[in-house]
Amino acid sequence: MKTKAVSLIMAFLLILSASGMASCTHEPAEDIGTDVTETGGNGGDPVPADAGKVFYVSSEGSDENPGTEAEPLATFAGAVKAVRDYKAENGLPEGGIEVVFAAGRYAFDRQIVFEEADSGEKGKPVVYRAEKGAEAILDGGILIDPSAFAPVSEEIKAKLSSDEAKANVLEADLKAAGCYDLDDTKRYSPMSNGFSYYTNGYRQELYVDNERQSAARWPNEGYAPGSVRCAENNISELALPEGKAALWAKEANIRLLGYPYIEWSANNIQDDIAVDAERSVLTFPGVNYFSDSDDTRYYIYNALCELDAPGEYYWDIEADKIYYYPDGDIKGKKIVFSQLADEWFRFAGGAYIGFDGFTFENARHSVFRSGSDMKDVTTGITVRNSVFRDLGTFAFLMTGSYITIENCDFYNIGAGCISIEAGDPKGYVCGNIEIRNCLFHDWSQTYLTYNPAIGPQGYGFMISHNEMYGSPHAAIFYQCGNSVMEYNYIHDVCLETLDAGAVYAGRRWDWAKNVLRYNYIRDISTHALYLDDMLGGQKLIGNLIVNIRGIGILSSGRYNFFLNNILVNVRNGSGTAISIDSRGVNGGWDEHLNYATGDMWRHMRDGDYLSDVMRLAVPVNLLMLEQSGSSSDLDDPGCPAYNISMNNILVTENQADVARDWQINTVQSNIRYSEDPGFTDAENGDYTLRSDSRVFRDIPTFERVDYTAVGITRD
Repeated sequence: MKTKAVSLIMAFLLILSASGMASCTHEPAEDIGTDVTETGGNGGDPVPADAGKVFYVSSEGSDENPGTEAEPLATFAGAVKAVRDYKAENGLPEGGIEVVFAAGRYAFDRQIVFEEADSGEKGKPVVYRAEKGAEAILDGGILIDPSAFAPVSEEIKAKLSSDEAKANVLEADLKAAGCYDLDDTKRYSPMSNGFSYYTNGYRQELYVDNERQSAARWPNEGYAPGSVRCAENNISELALPEGKAALWAKEANIRLLGYPYIEWSANNIQDDIAVDAERSVLTFPGVNYFSDSDDTRYYIYNALCELDAPGEYYWDIEADKIYYYPDGDIKGKKIVFSQLADEWFRFAGGAYIGFDGFTFENARHSVFRSGSDMKDVTTGITVRNSVFRDLGTFAFLMTGSYITIENCDFYNIGAGCISIEAGDPKGYVCGNIEIRNCLFHDWSQTYLTYNPAIGPQGYGFMISHNEMYGSPHAAIFYQCGNSVMEYNYIHDVCLETLDAGAVYAGRRWDWAKNVLRYNYIRDISTHALYLDDMLGGQKLIGNLIVNIRGIGILSSGRYNFFLNNILVNVRNGSGTAISIDSRGVNGGWDEHLNYATGDMWRHMRDGDYLSDVMRLAVPVNLLMLEQSGSSSDLDDPGCPAYNISMNNILVTENQADVARDWQINTVQSNIRYSEDPGFTDAENGDYTLRSDSRVFRDIPTFERVDYTAVGITRD
């Protein structure tokens, strides 16, 4: 009977998998747009071709002006007010309203809250855009003239540790330069910076020619090895190198960044740090989850005595001064100290609002924010053709629907780039979020782990044709269901961590029916596609995975489907390219899998998961196994059963293959080649199969994917 039941379930799963793309089944609002996961969506209106009303803004204008081309406004806040006043008097014209910004720098020193009065409508959006061909920069920092810097005093020289620093370090008075927020003790919304560890605050930072400078640190590059012991009262102790304790004990506000406990969880520890010079240890608040570690990697920063390398600076909070060791002559350099601590744009009712062609820089907090303590009514927001750089944290921290972000660049960012919560997996409501044709690089520079380029949460995302590289941790960390991630080019991420994945999700059953297809992932020091801790119901189709030192596809859940993937040079120590492991039945998972108390069941029960719709949205037979008992039973939800791995190509010199802990999974027609089976030009990165490739003789149904179409498609 069990064999027949398994066969029926496997056949049902094949039918579901053959349907390809995930799709939402709710009917979208008639006046908003189409379902993103069925047709590609339209997260909001395009820029109007012929707006009914146009305002003009120039850095040389005045907010007392009417906003005409001859007499432009001067600020973004002035432009928002002009739109609001015009709508109140005249209503929203046909074609909507357009606000055009001339080239220039626009200081951003106050938060703007968009409300109902600022909204556009379907077919009549309100669009703020840069003039065609112009660089309109929205700047949250204070420009410091290079002439404001002078050699440091003898008193400061005495505190510097090297003769080179004494000769080259300069100082400037921040208050005299116009800085208005010089309080380093303020803390803002909490942000996760590691596993079970939270720190707050978005600190003011120094940027020179749009490059983040380093707060004075030791060592100057990389990390120092160390050992941490967890003492009483939840205090951790880090043993310090000889000679450093006495030096650092004199510092007013030393800080620590790195991996104090385990290699996959970084902490940026800013408060309650002390140096015990007598015992030569640094103490800081511990974390109950962790234990002693002899594999600590760390660096300390915010120490004047360690200001000894070009590109470093130290901010003296008491004296309102900044000490900077420049890399060469600073004459003509663009020097900025970030200031605005609030989110730039908060949405408390605005809809059908577009932003096009801006450069957003020197933000300490998020540029776009909705949700949290403000009413969630964000709909139809579009951000296009823009640059986000030199930010302290995420550019987007939003909750809403029908949001489109496209053709944007993100780089030099302290945390992640885009975090959006949308839709509702419990009610099977699509969020209709699109993120496409964007470039992400060099993010997570100060908050190292669990801060991805893209962090979708909820239901109904389309993430396509993006490129992501240059991060210590994951590129996509998804916590969503019924979404599509396709044609993304991801490389050189997870640069500092081992137990991580370039694309990662785990530990939820209601994050099902995702399709990850036609992505190109290469040069990863850990895993490529990581379906962690019993995640199920995922479809991985036609992905290209090249040069991986971990596992190409790692799974431990149920009802996952791996088809037509190409894995080249996967060279982990276990010798497996695709792995389906049984961690869920190996003990220690009761807090997650226990039917009465486990959080995975609790998340399922939070919604109407017994409905006909939800029966297709989560791993199929979990709905029939609620009272399952023994962990040795194949129908236990912790067992990695009913997965399918078919028609995958493994090209490697070693014995990499498909590993499975339970025979209940279907593994067939996966072929390993020891040499090039017929790629177009593998030497130059084109792994598209030629029409005469032997693969099509060995697997006649193998789908040919043009991998030159992966990645950004805009000019």
